[in-house]
Amino acid sequence: MKSRILLVAVASIGLASAYTTIPQTQPFSFIPTGYPTLTFNQFDTNGGLYTLTGVTITTNVNKTGGSLFLDNDSTSPASGNITQTVTITLSSADVALIDGAFQPIGNNIDATSTYAATVGADNGDGSGFQAETTGFPPVTATPPINDYDGTYFADAYNTQTKNVNAFAFGSGLTGYIGTGTFVITAGGIQSVDYSAFGGAAYSGTPTTAYGDVTITYTYIPEPGAALLGGIGVLALLRRRR
Repeated sequence: MKSRILLVAVASIGLASAYTTIPQTQPFSFIPTGYPTLTFNQFDTNGGLYTLTGVTITTNVNKTGGSLFLDNDSTSPASGNITQTVTITLSSADVALIDGAFQPIGNNIDATSTYAATVGADNGDGSGFQAETTGFPPVTATPPINDYDGTYFADAYNTQTKNVNAFAFGSGLTGYIGTGTFVITAGGIQSVDYSAFGGAAYSGTPTTAYGDVTITYTYIPEPGAALLGGIGVLALLRRRR
């Protein structure tokens, strides 16, 4: 009876510790656009002792800083949102970036900051961007509204986590399984939108974009390896008894 209880306990320990993860993270950054290449290690099966059961890709995108200011050259006042956006799209010639629904992984991940701007009609400061706050002649509205507005944008963040479709583990020029490396490109661009202010000139500064990509492997030992490990522990415990 004692030996049977001991055997069940060992088997349970083996099952509980069977699933193991290996994460690896590569950072990126650029101003204002960039296409950094990130290198990751393939999953090594250790001569067939380990079986890859899952590949997860997590992409984190941050933007910090950046500004956009408007000077209205139109005879009509205007209001609306102005935005600054960083967009990341992952690509690779080495591995397939496809999830379980056969949708792309890491496609158009946006980090966006938005500001609600209001500008009065052109106050006579001339064409092109002018950063006046009083105007010519001075604005007489209460509260005063001039033809100039804008902001230093707040920071923004976005993240995406997706599981790679199992059929893609070995696809691509290199694949996720092997003893070498593969490359993923984190292509990034940034853009501004002030389309609500058709008659405005603008001035701004780019944002700093940064983030990281994490590849996480989930795997289990082959049944034979797990069984041998359990038998070894059982034999050791019996010897001590």
